[in-house]
Amino acid sequence: MFAPQREAALPALVLYAAVKQFEDELILSADSRQEFLRLARSRRDLLWHDEFRRLHAADARARDLAALAGTVHEALARHAGHGEGNGAA
Repeated sequence: MFAPQREAALPALVLYAAVKQFEDELILSADSRQEFLRLARSRRDLLWHDEFRRLHAADARARDLAALAGTVHEALARHAGHGEGNGAA
């Protein structure tokens, strides 16, 4: 490798070494999973903005559906409790 090529590659090699050291420390850390999850949660809207917007919308629809199902269940239970619609005349 010629000297100019070596000099041009040096910043990339330094950056690579720093990233590898960070990676090793992260993987070898006893708390790495907890720390990564904390970091991902704190930055998730920045990193995956559209994905979490869709997930929040889906969660809201699921909560609405669960609430509606609960309301229907309660109404049916009240209806059955009053003896209505049970075939008795």
